[in-house]
Amino acid sequence: MKISLFILSLFCTALTFAQNEVSTIYWGTCILDFRYSPFQVLSTTAVDSRECAASICDENGNLLFYSNGGKSPLAPNVPAGAWGANGQYLQNGQNLSQLGCLSSYQGAIVLPDPAGITPTSKKYYLLTKDCVEAALNGNGPDNSGLSYGVIDMLANGGTGAVISQNNVVVPYIYTQGHSTGWEPMSVVLDADGEQKSGTSGYWVFSYVGDSLYKIHFGVNGFNSFQKLFPERGTIIVAPDRNHLMIQKHLYDLDPPTGNLQLNYTFPSEAYYAFSPDGKKLYRMEDNKLMQYDLDQANWQSNSYEVASFASPNRPLILSPSGSILVYTASLIDAQVVCPNNAGVDCGYDPTDLSLQGGTISGFPNIPAHYLYNANSNCHLGLSEEEENKFTLVPNPSGGIFSVYLNSGNFSKLTLRIIDLTGRTLQIEEVSGLNGKDHLEVRTENLQNGEYFLELVPEGNEPVVKRFLIR
Repeated sequence: MKISLFILSLFCTALTFAQNEVSTIYWGTCILDFRYSPFQVLSTTAVDSRECAASICDENGNLLFYSNGGKSPLAPNVPAGAWGANGQYLQNGQNLSQLGCLSSYQGAIVLPDPAGITPTSKKYYLLTKDCVEAALNGNGPDNSGLSYGVIDMLANGGTGAVISQNNVVVPYIYTQGHSTGWEPMSVVLDADGEQKSGTSGYWVFSYVGDSLYKIHFGVNGFNSFQKLFPERGTIIVAPDRNHLMIQKHLYDLDPPTGNLQLNYTFPSEAYYAFSPDGKKLYRMEDNKLMQYDLDQANWQSNSYEVASFASPNRPLILSPSGSILVYTASLIDAQVVCPNNAGVDCGYDPTDLSLQGGTISGFPNIPAHYLYNANSNCHLGLSEEEENKFTLVPNPSGGIFSVYLNSGNFSKLTLRIIDLTGRTLQIEEVSGLNGKDHLEVRTENLQNGEYFLELVPEGNEPVVKRFLIR
């Protein structure tokens, strides 16, 4: 069987994976455009988002505005507010002192007006949460609990303006033991279809004190407040909206009602990300990236180890391009390219991706339904033909393996090692093969992950094999 590899052009090539409203995001000091792979760094000098980053794009993926929430009582000199794509404050968007806090982790999110986005109405809701620092002032005037501002992108000559703020939905409740784990907030689309139709609303999940609550937001505003149960921590929603993850608890989610049912409790807290189709759960545990296939029976005891890392554990996030990013403050140090695929086919790529001097921090809060995609082919296309011209032994390997030439009489060939994004990592011209049935390949310099070995015999078509370094 001959396997021919066709790698799509990924560099400066537009992608159509995520809905464009979240294709360009604000994160840390960076503006990142995920319409291209690898992502393009549009700016590294945005005001630091600290712990709170929210942004939204137009239907073509062009950034409209972004926000780091609002002023922090412990950092009064740090800029806060809402900025347009040009990096300038929106009108009335400076130092939003009555709207959230830049130190509220996962504490802001942008939603289109549930009544719809049209050529004559382009209003967005910036939902924000207080930070733990608010407790220092007791029930002071800066404590807004869960509140929102309204941003009209048709105002101020089409450059956008904050036309309303300090709209309190859930008042701040002073708690002596206010915790960072009670800052996060997330949303779930409550019905099928595109939210711009004006027929859908959202369930907002957040915290009051030590308890999770939900509240509905639709064309009739905010209503249906319900306190659920004690919980704390980052709220990760599966893009298919069937599951929700908080710290070590996996919940089953019913989108129309917003009801949650505990599915499973992991032994410890960790970093998590769902695949774009919502069927795979990735967990960073004990410095190992594990994949759980939620569609399989006994999925809890049948995990797959994707990769291992040096201490400490790295955070995870599902990006607008559909890959799961493993990151530190200064770079993306690995990614799962095809996270919908089970096991080795998930396409782990250990290649560092530079932020060009920018930094990332906090959690860019993206409504999960924007990231839904059931495609499992990702950026790689493989076609299989009749003849298998070589085999790799062993596979997986620790970095040294033998290539057995099963047919043909080659005196010279070109050998290439290719990563999952199509980059050539290693290339070598090999000669003097007459009478030899195998050759040794050494790849100890490669990190753990999946790669392709391409052999191009002189005067013949290339043949390709997947291999795994572990």
